Amino acid sequence: MKRCLAESGIEATVQGPGLTIESTEAQSSQINAAVAACEHKFGYDTITSLSDSQLKELYEFERTTAACLTDLGYRVALPSEAVFIESYYSGEFALLESQLLSQAADQAAYEEAMASCPPAATQYDPYSG
Repeated sequence: MKRCLAESGIEATVQGPGLTIESTEAQSSQINAAVAACEHKFGYDTITSLSDSQLKELYEFERTTAACLTDLGYRVALPSEAVFIESYYSGEFALLESQLLSQAADQAAYEEAMASCPPAATQYDPYSG
């Protein structure tokens, strides 16, 4: 995945089981598109089969994460639920994690915020009962 992103001009750092990418908000569309292309290339995009009702459930988790990050003093924003559902796979809006990364003082602050406010994707299992 790291090499794939590098081929798109995106520098990523291995962080635990995932990757981190330092960026500005202006770069978010380019990064989201590159991540989506690489996820597709390696088959990591299997979650793309979520129904609108599942995306609504995921959105509620995103709202909880956004509120938590706001309580910690970060300026994060979610699109409306309708835009979230319609545009979830397009990369048209910045993920909360990307917004946080651009504002956190350093990697430790980012990790602390993520531990306090877990990303929605780590909390929501669309395939459970």
